[in-house]
Amino acid sequence: MLKRGVIIGSLVAIGGCFQRGTFFYVLSLRNAPKTSTCNLLHSKVSPRRSFLSAQRRYFSSLWNDRIDTSAPAFSDSVVARSRAQQAFSILARQGNAWKRLSPLVDLAIGISNHNESSNTNTMHRKTIVDVGTDHGLLAIGLALTGKFQKVIGVDVSQQALENGALSLLSQIESRRKGLDPQKAALDVPVEFRHGDGLKALEEGEADIVCMAGMGVSTVLQILEQDHEAPTSDLNRRQYTDLILQPTNSKPRNLMVLYKSLQDSGWELRNERIVKLSSRWYVTSHFTRPQSNIPVTSLIKDGTMKIPGSTLDSTLSDSDPMRQDLDEYCRHHTQWIRKDSEYGRMDLLDEVWLERFGDDR
Repeated sequence: MLKRGVIIGSLVAIGGCFQRGTFFYVLSLRNAPKTSTCNLLHSKVSPRRSFLSAQRRYFSSLWNDRIDTSAPAFSDSVVARSRAQQAFSILARQGNAWKRLSPLVDLAIGISNHNESSNTNTMHRKTIVDVGTDHGLLAIGLALTGKFQKVIGVDVSQQALENGALSLLSQIESRRKGLDPQKAALDVPVEFRHGDGLKALEEGEADIVCMAGMGVSTVLQILEQDHEAPTSDLNRRQYTDLILQPTNSKPRNLMVLYKSLQDSGWELRNERIVKLSSRWYVTSHFTRPQSNIPVTSLIKDGTMKIPGSTLDSTLSDSDPMRQDLDEYCRHHTQWIRKDSEYGRMDLLDEVWLERFGDDR
């Protein structure tokens, strides 16, 4: 049963019910204006009710046809990752979507594995939220790993949610011919909500927060509800892990993010880096602070973990990410030094350059 205050109607775009295995588009009435909710439900989605209803059967057929659900080691990391990758190959509009977002999937699976090793009760699996879910690919991929009790996709844009749902349905429609509609559904507990960031969630409803596809300033705006008490809302809501992939990955931008979180006691646990075309994407995993006392002198005493530091200390020379990291460091070292010629280098630049400014 879903909680009161959450409506499932025409936006049940792909699926039927949680017990049968499904995808939901869910609107939270707590945060959505009533007028806009009604407009979304009735003016744009309702005319497609019969179409959406017919597509639910074909969606289940598609997944069972394309994704191997008979693998006995459902919780195995390799199988879990393969399921997510197949989801991207079926639904992604761009071929590089998996390469860009797979680091978030990998880090999330790692968190789940750690949780499973310390707790064999599957009912204690973590719930993960994808903030700024947009097209929903990451949320769907995470759900299909089978590693999480529940996956929640949240977006502030009603239009983004609707376009994401209809886009997925369009692709499903194009592949439905020849599929047996009687195949059993695949259990995928994921729901999509309209809401403003973490405000769309109840306290204690989720454990892991994922964010990708937005800049550092937007990430911090979502994480910091009160500028005088950074991340206080995160602590109050009892999130245990953050997996973040900002779009602006210049060291000076990431340094602001890293400093803000570490000043609030969050610990950098892991990193990933990938290069697509001429852009680098750095994905970072932070764990919940063990103390409520902020550590504000990290940058002064040299104990602050800076962007790339975890990667640099753990990657072997043969790891494919090593080449991406070294190229990233060389490129941005040149930019920072060029900026310094015009007096545009600040303290955070200096700290990063001191660690990575050598010839690589």
